[in-house]
Amino acid sequence: MKRSRSSTFPKRRLRRILPGVALSVLVAFGLTLLIHNLLTPPQYHIDAGQLVLTQTDIGSQFTLVRDGGASPAQDTFRPLPYQQQIVSGKLHEFMANSVLSPQGRQEIGEWESQYGFQPTNPPLIMGPFVAEHTGIFDIYSVVLSFRTEDAARQEYHCCHYVDRDLNFDDYHTVPVHLGDESDGWTGIRKSLKVAGSTATQMPTDPAYQERTYAIHWRHGPIVTNVAVWGAHDVTLAEALHIAEKVDTHITQALQTQTSAKEGSHAEDVVAGTPAGDCPLCVADHRAYRGLHGD
Repeated sequence: MKRSRSSTFPKRRLRRILPGVALSVLVAFGLTLLIHNLLTPPQYHIDAGQLVLTQTDIGSQFTLVRDGGASPAQDTFRPLPYQQQIVSGKLHEFMANSVLSPQGRQEIGEWESQYGFQPTNPPLIMGPFVAEHTGIFDIYSVVLSFRTEDAARQEYHCCHYVDRDLNFDDYHTVPVHLGDESDGWTGIRKSLKVAGSTATQMPTDPAYQERTYAIHWRHGPIVTNVAVWGAHDVTLAEALHIAEKVDTHITQALQTQTSAKEGSHAEDVVAGTPAGDCPLCVADHRAYRGLHGD
């Protein structure tokens, strides 16, 4: 039995039209996703505790003396919008066993008491100990993890320190090439000045004060400060070697981290390390503590 043209024609026409319609829908959907991805920055949820310098990174010749949280460098009464994008912050400080040994503590303590300083724990390293020993004495590692690269970028550029040359002799910047943007500097901390003490009588020999290297960089949504203090034989290469260990942690975390879209999977955010003491630029904070006795 022959089919009438009126019954077959619409079906044939639909078979020709439907593939084109489906393709148009797929193209439109793909364009929508592309535009959304371009306009919506990727979200990161990386715990800073996974990134900070570890005992394994630096070996058994150092001891962890400080393990705490860290918060954005710019101190504000209320968190700025970009600061609200922080996932977590982590600070580790390691000190050389030569400093923490009974002999090292005694040598530093005698120098402190001679000029009116109260002994500190961990020790405030200075005096003949610095001149008579070699290598790195103290290492700070501060990592701040943000949900977006833009927030991390604002943190990286948030603060400018204009008085380092007042607190450090031989202050100058050093070349650093880490992450997406980076900077670094070095100097020898100036002799301490503490009101109400006999510090004014302290020898001003720079050999009695530590050499500092501070490395600061942003890698994606992560902002990091690594600072080392030590004898005057400490080199930039040694400081960079330590910083590169942290950057390796960051690279590995970014490679395994699945970016979430803004506003989605909020329940999946890693709790991370709670914010804690503001690290400033860690070397500046350490210098301030030394210069002002707090």
